[in-house]
Amino acid sequence: MDNPATTQTLSALTQAIAKGDSSAFARFYDDWFDRLACIARTSTGRDESFCLDVVQDAMLKIMRSMKRFEQENELEAWLRVVVMRCALDRLRSERRRAVREAHHAKARAEVGRNNEAPDDRVRWLEAELAQLDTNRSLLLAMRFRLGTTLESIGRAVGLGPGAVDGRIGRSLAQLRAAAQERFDEP
Repeated sequence: MDNPATTQTLSALTQAIAKGDSSAFARFYDDWFDRLACIARTSTGRDESFCLDVVQDAMLKIMRSMKRFEQENELEAWLRVVVMRCALDRLRSERRRAVREAHHAKARAEVGRNNEAPDDRVRWLEAELAQLDTNRSLLLAMRFRLGTTLESIGRAVGLGPGAVDGRIGRSLAQLRAAAQERFDEP
């Protein structure tokens, strides 16, 4: 059972953090960093570097979403959840990065196997884009050359974001199918 003095201190500390007190957060950081690193390490089994990154992510979330806690066991349970969510987010991010890297490596290897040089593929794509109707070409240019959001594109052309997304998706699918037909070996 928690000591009443500790409970009062914990309550005041967590409330101060919730209100944005940076000195209270600094004290919390000093008191809890090692414990959270231990939680990350035992939960994930990953190396120190990974666990320190997880704890840093967790500290950012804690700073933004701290609420008042009366009991240390309640705070610790909440902190465990925050650390675990941060660890899962980081693991998912690593997995997505590994898939992207593998995809790019495969694409580079395929370019090497095909007789077409990358420059030939770029010229082919430019020719295909030039053949698109003006509306589709405009949507693709706004999205990928200018980096415009779907919502902004929709406002500019009088469509909803979903309609813009659908039209861009269909255009990309058509280009992808043409590229597979052109560049994939029989």
